[in-house]
Amino acid sequence: MVTEISAVICVKNGEKTIEKALHSLKKAGINEIIVIDGGSEDDTLVIAERFTRTIYDDEGKGLGHARQLGAEKATGTYVLFLDSDAELSAPDTVRQMLVDVEQFHVSGVQAQLIDPRENKTYWEEAEDFHRRIRYNRPGEYIHADTIISLIPRDLILQYTFDDYFRDVGVEDADFFYRAIKNGHTFAVSNATGYHYHRSSRVGFIRQRVWYGRGAARLLAKNKTIAPFFSPFLVLGYGMLISVYYGKMKYIPFYVLWMASGVYGCLKGIKELVMEPGYVQRARRL
Repeated sequence: MVTEISAVICVKNGEKTIEKALHSLKKAGINEIIVIDGGSEDDTLVIAERFTRTIYDDEGKGLGHARQLGAEKATGTYVLFLDSDAELSAPDTVRQMLVDVEQFHVSGVQAQLIDPRENKTYWEEAEDFHRRIRYNRPGEYIHADTIISLIPRDLILQYTFDDYFRDVGVEDADFFYRAIKNGHTFAVSNATGYHYHRSSRVGFIRQRVWYGRGAARLLAKNKTIAPFFSPFLVLGYGMLISVYYGKMKYIPFYVLWMASGVYGCLKGIKELVMEPGYVQRARRL
């Protein structure tokens, strides 16, 4: 079964975690491993070369381009996207994901994510809490990301990851938005994977601002204001579950999530407006 899967890892300066990611793919029996590098300046490529010779440069075109390039270079029926700071938790994880695609009658699946570290920082702990409560529910669910996800290659070639999201995140949210809008469904798998969440407040803020800047492009491209209000919804939901589960200590985490996301979105809107040719490009989208 795993012979029909091509694994794609998009990475930039991931020397601290990519070896675990690659090793987990080898243990799962994945033969085709494709690494798309975003201009790493550390030992990422040295490590990657121990596991695969199929390595490409994204030429500075960003994560959307990198994901699409990986899918185009793949030969498998399915593409398994694995972030460089994630890993498969067991050799049979991918087999379970394949089973779930058929079992749930969906186009693709994403693994449940947990942070395996025992002595977590506050930020790792809060993110893990959010993931476990909000997303780790097997079955059909419209939220989808590419941290550990299995998607038919033909579907990626049809809807494509857009390099419009050049220096920001949410290129996957844009892909899933368009695929779901056209009738495709995605689910959370019964399989579990590991993800190493941001360890510090600074790292967490930078990530949320990065996503917020991406939300501005989602807003512009898909003509929807939902991405701007998403951080407020997360805050409301986060406060409710924090109170319900007696974890009020996580409320500051959600407040900072909201504030960073909104700031990032406003920053992204300003960046878009200041870009040369923005008006003409916006009319084409």
